[in-house]
This record gives sequence, structure tokens and C-alpha cells, in this order.
Amino acid sequence: MSVHGGESLRMETPFVDPDIYDISPDRSELLVGGAGHKTGKDLWVVPVPAGAPQRVGDIIVSGGACWAPDGVHILYPRGHDLLLVRHDGTEIRKLATLAGFTGRPRYTPGGDRVRFTVYDHDGLSLWEMRADGKGPHRLSPEGGDSLQQCCGSWSADGQYYFFLANFRATPLANPVVGGDLWVARANGGATGQTDGASRLTTGPLAYSALAFSRDGSKIFAVGTQARAELTRYDPRSNAFEPYLGGISALDADISRDGNWITYVTFPDFAVWVSQLDGSHRRQLTFAPTHGFLPRWSPDGNRIVYTDLRTEGRSRVFIVPRDSGVPTPLIANDPNNEIDATWMPAGSSIVFARGHLDPDLAIYQIDLQTRQVRLVPGSKDLTAPRVSPDGRWICALSRDWTTVIIYDLQSEKWQQIAKVDTGVFAYPNWSHDGKWLYARRTSHRAVRINIADHHIEPVVDLKDFPEPGPSWMALLPDDSLLLHRDRSVQEIYALTLQPSK
Repeated sequence: MSVHGGESLRMETPFVDPDIYDISPDRSELLVGGAGHKTGKDLWVVPVPAGAPQRVGDIIVSGGACWAPDGVHILYPRGHDLLLVRHDGTEIRKLATLAGFTGRPRYTPGGDRVRFTVYDHDGLSLWEMRADGKGPHRLSPEGGDSLQQCCGSWSADGQYYFFLANFRATPLANPVVGGDLWVARANGGATGQTDGASRLTTGPLAYSALAFSRDGSKIFAVGTQARAELTRYDPRSNAFEPYLGGISALDADISRDGNWITYVTFPDFAVWVSQLDGSHRRQLTFAPTHGFLPRWSPDGNRIVYTDLRTEGRSRVFIVPRDSGVPTPLIANDPNNEIDATWMPAGSSIVFARGHLDPDLAIYQIDLQTRQVRLVPGSKDLTAPRVSPDGRWICALSRDWTTVIIYDLQSEKWQQIAKVDTGVFAYPNWSHDGKWLYARRTSHRAVRINIADHHIEPVVDLKDFPEPGPSWMALLPDDSLLLHRDRSVQEIYALTLQPSK
């Protein structure tokens, strides 16, 4: 579409879910990611305004890509690495390896340096290296909201560096909503750190996908007014219906007596509680808490949840239903905690360490003695869920391709499902404990029979829009609870004015 607005024209591609990463220096070709893999997307060169897309060899990218200044080579991330490749897929060369996952690279206008995003157990941060891959160093300051700095790009004259920060959501929960727009002098500080940056926007829109006009006077961005509609899927009628009036929420859980619900509002990620008729509605957490997967205690008096933004880590807290202050599950724990789930007696909680932590495993804490024990054989497992009768703990492998269950009686693990492509996510036990429901990429829900390990499709969700994560829960009748994307996205042009 024209930068002046007006009608937009549709470009057909031979792949699904296209992501535009960059445009070539001569403005004739787009870099596009298309078709999903477990570890990323295929990389394509798409001519504009028309022409046949060409695949860049067998390259799979894990977090964007950009053209090199020569218009011939492409810089792309793959896991922890940054690599360079010719546009025809030849001459692949690794430039750097980082401790975290790399993404969103951009060259300086002069082509001598590269800045990029790193995602690790501390969150998102901006980094810089020389164009030859030497001297990688962190730009984002340590601590606070700066841990969510991401996705930067230079002004046309190379004097200013624009980036996103203060995200409405973290990558774990929602990688696409965006954040506020910030700017820093491109060479601020001794090594270009962003601690002297200025904030240009403060909500309510979340911005993403930054791009500059050719003359550098405007910056274009996608502005998102995020909203999600809580939705129930009725398998009998094959229909999707608003639940609780279609409130903007996710991560919902129903108390065992069926009278109460807890959920996380979207996009502010506060933990709330109410009765199922909507009465006695109360907010339990407040900013900057980022609530994730609250779960009712068996007696319905307490809620355990994860805060994804506690001092740069994910921490588990317990809060009373009616009043009180959240208390940490483990006081002064220096490690990540996530995915807390109650044992049926309510006297202990099972949880996991962070997905990116080297000591990823599943643990159980006794709430009386506060003793923490490693669940035997659970190294490199995550997403624990305790069955309703307390006999089983289900878990996912670190790469989410395998579903495993642990028998608390025999203290043995057994694999019940594995996929070669795609992943599993958000496992949920049926209320009789005979089935394990889960999301399957892309855009499906399935259930696994615990007795014979047979996998059955539940619903195809390819035409059901979701605002980021493929979340799913079960209602007391085992019908699915989902969140439908009701967000509004528009392209904005922000005029840049020189500082006085």
C-alpha cells in the first residue's frame, strides 16, 4: 500500500503465515519467513511489486533476518548463532554464537556494525557486534524493564537508534503484541548502551514492525490495540461461543466446586477472580506483575500463579482468594519457577524451572516443611500437570515434542506421545483422568488416551484467530476454553522532528 494511505493490494505467496523481515537496499525484494518448522521458518526472497518468490536454499530462520548492505548477502539468526548467506542459499558462514537465542538483526547504515536482540533466561536485551561478528556485547542495562528491550533499527542518517521496550507481554506469553517506542543516540555512552534512551510513546497502543521512510522523516509501525475474547468450543455443535460475556482474558481455571473462576486479563496480565456468574469480581495482582497460569487450590481458598516479571525472573506466588498479599512459593529463590500445579491434598505444589534454564527439571515443595525435592528422572522436562486423582504427573520434553507421564506410585516415567514436526503445548487433564488434552502446532487441539496412548483430534483451529500463544484450558465438562483474537491493528506513521 502507499505510504500516503489508501487501498492495499494483496500479494499471494506459495507458503502460509508469512512474516516480512526486511526490504533490500534497492527496494526491489522482500525477505520473508514462511511455513513453520519446529525451530523456525523457511527464508524466502519475494520480488516487489510482482514476481516469483525464491527460497533461500534450505535456510531456516528462528527470529527474523536482514539484508547486508551489499544487497547480495543475508544475515539471519538460527538458535544461538548469527550466520551470513548469499541470497541464493550458498556461502553460509557463521559470524557469532551467543549464550541466548538471537533475533531481529540490523546493520548500521554504514554497514560496519550489527545490532540484534538476544532472548535468554533474563528476558530480551539488545546487543551489538562488528560486521565480521567480532566483539559482541550487550547494550541494554541490567535489571528492570530494560530486560524487555527488543527489535531496534537505525534512522536513515545513522545518528539515532529506535527500539521497542516495556512490552505489553513477554515472548513466553505473547511474542507479537509489541511495546512502546524508544530512541537513543546511536553512539550514546562508551559502547552505545541504551540506558540514556528516551521514551517516545506510552500506550495504549503497542507498537511493532518498525520501518523508516526513504527520506528518514517518518517511522512506520504497526499499532495494536490488543484484546482477546474468552471463548468456549462446543464439540456437539462445533461452535465457538463467548464465555463469561467474552471478557478479554486467558489462562482461566475453574475451582473444583465449580463456583469460582480465576483468569489473567489481556493485555495487562493481572490475575483476577470472580464467581462464574461474574459476581464478587476482584483483582488480585497489579502492575508490574505479569500473571501466568493461575491455579486453584483443591479447597478453593488459594490461588497459585507465576509472575513472569519478578526481578528479571519468573517466580511462583500463592495468594488467598478473598484477601491478602501474595507470598513467594520459595523465599529468596535465585532460580526461575513456573508452571505450578497443586497436588490433590493441597499440601504440596509441583513446579518446573524456567524453560531456558540449564537445570530445567520438575520439583515438588512441601508447603508445611518448605522442603523442595527433585522429581526423580525429570531433568530437561517442563510443563508439569498433576492428574485429578494425584497418581500421575504429565510433562513435556524441553523441546516440547514429547509427552511423558510419571507414575507417583511406581516412580517411573513413560512416553505417551511424540511428534517429528511441530510441538505440544498447554497440556490439560480430563476431569476423569483418562485423557490428556493438549495444543498441537499448528492450530490444532488433540487428546491422548492414557491407557493406550492413542491420539485423537479434537478441533482444527486454523481459522480461529488467536493473539499469540496457543493457550487452552478445560471446563468442568471437558469442553475447550480458548481466547479469540479481537485485537485491532493499524499502520501508523510517526513524524520525526529534530531535537532542539
